[in-house]
Amino acid sequence: MTAKREVHHFLARVRHEPEWWLPDGSLRRLAGLLTGYQAGLTPYAAVATPEFGPDGAFARWLGRQDGYRDAGAVDWVALLERDADPLGAFFGLVQRYDREQSADEVDLVGQLSRNTSVTLYWRRPLLDRTTARLRAQGCRVAQVDTTGWADQHDLHRDLAAALHFPEYYGHNFDALNDCLRDVFDDTAAPLALVLTGFDHYARIDPGGAHVLLDVIAGQARVHAVSGCHLLCLVQSDDPQLALEPVGAVPVMWNDAEWLNASRTDG
Repeated sequence: MTAKREVHHFLARVRHEPEWWLPDGSLRRLAGLLTGYQAGLTPYAAVATPEFGPDGAFARWLGRQDGYRDAGAVDWVALLERDADPLGAFFGLVQRYDREQSADEVDLVGQLSRNTSVTLYWRRPLLDRTTARLRAQGCRVAQVDTTGWADQHDLHRDLAAALHFPEYYGHNFDALNDCLRDVFDDTAAPLALVLTGFDHYARIDPGGAHVLLDVIAGQARVHAVSGCHLLCLVQSDDPQLALEPVGAVPVMWNDAEWLNASRTDG
């Protein structure tokens, strides 16, 4: 049973016996129980935002419902506590939420990072849909067109601009490694670096292309220890592009284009 199903199974038990779990009828206590329960299911993993946390999937869904449009701006528990029966309102909304769940509410950050921090894409519409879903789930997206890169000067110039590096950025891979350590200083929101047309640069400077992805993969692993997610989505106009492992992990094609047969025009 997945962590999500475990949480909803636990929620069903609470709904069946609210007087046992919530003797004071507190919705805030229930929200804390759900968050703690989910965290307890994966105590050693860098888990994504709790489903019923302030920025979780339920809060995002609630913010799209009539009468709760400001749910994303305020504590959703406080919003429901305005109701005469907060618990009743919550359980009723959860039933609707469960019915309306779609693929867009899948934890895409967790899905993309489960095997590797660097994922390959061929079709740009697929990449665009992925980045749109990441943004909808609260992920920061920094996109860089690499087709014009002729050397590492171009690489560091564009990355510094896209990632808002400080003026003292040294424009070398050591400096990149250092600055990537600081991308979560002001927020824990996941960060996806999207590199389009990367096969063009990989042909011009294969060594530099590999070091770039290796640095990103290394920092992604470091940040994962503290529960932060750094992803790199690499789009290639060559559907047969093969890259060496980075961070001692293979660079893999995304799930939809994993099979060679799925990367053809036929």
